[in-house]
Amino acid sequence: MNNIFLISCLVFISSANLWSQIAIRPSGGANSTVLTKDFKDQQWRSALGHQLGVDVQLGSKFYFQPGMHWESLNGYVSSTDTGVEINYNSSHIRIPLTVGFRLFNSLDLINLRFYGGLDASFKLQEESGLFHFSTEQKGLKGANFGYHTGLGLDLLFFFVDGGYRWGARRLFSLDSQSNNARMDVFFVQAGIRIKL
Repeated sequence: MNNIFLISCLVFISSANLWSQIAIRPSGGANSTVLTKDFKDQQWRSALGHQLGVDVQLGSKFYFQPGMHWESLNGYVSSTDTGVEINYNSSHIRIPLTVGFRLFNSLDLINLRFYGGLDASFKLQEESGLFHFSTEQKGLKGANFGYHTGLGLDLLFFFVDGGYRWGARRLFSLDSQSNNARMDVFFVQAGIRIKL
């Protein structure tokens, strides 16, 4: 009984300490897509996309960080036969769940962070010009799950994050031709930390 009480006290103290160190992190940034495999007669070229969002950071040296981001993913689909190139654009709501580690104990001056986690991306809109080039994800009915990792730098109340996100599903198709490609994403974002 004493052991259960002691463990309960430790869990309560740890969770109280975690929740006492909260920061809201609004941010904006840019991204670049990578299609992991081209179609037989079509090639993919990335174009710059962007994202806006907010995360809630809970903890100090080790932290948990849920968030919500709106993002656009852009690129070009070109025909290897004709050279005709058509824009591809899509917008998504992405919900990342991140865990991280700060290299230093100080939270207020400068810090280096390593992080990784899982995310779910819900497609809002997709435009692909004249080509029927699309994901098999239909609106908000199915999430494209993935995972991400990256490196962050905190300087006073500013931060910069950079990383890479892997799509877990192979979900691209062109007309009736499927190439089992994933769309991976390089991203960088910057924002401010508002400590509560």
